Amino acid sequence: MQIGLAMNATKTKYMKGRGSKDMGPPCLTPLAVDGDELEEVDEFVCLRSLVTANNNTSRSIQTRIYAGNRAYFEVRKTLTSDVARS
Repeated sequence: MQIGLAMNATKTKYMKGRGSKDMGPPCLTPLAVDGDELEEVDEFVCLRSLVTANNNTSRSIQTRIYAGNRAYFEVRKTLTSDVARS
């Protein structure tokens, strides 16, 4: 059955969630669709949030702090200028 959607295997990546060590050995077989092997990643950004395979939230929080600092320092001169106070 075809729906009309086409997948670009060169742009498609996947991530396997890693749980506890009691889940057994990891699957070493690469994922392929229609003979095209897909790239496995350990992290990706989704809706501006960093998602990691081991569900580590500290990197996501640190990324948000850096983004907030960048945004603040970009507009700092505007916020502290005399024009902003009047």
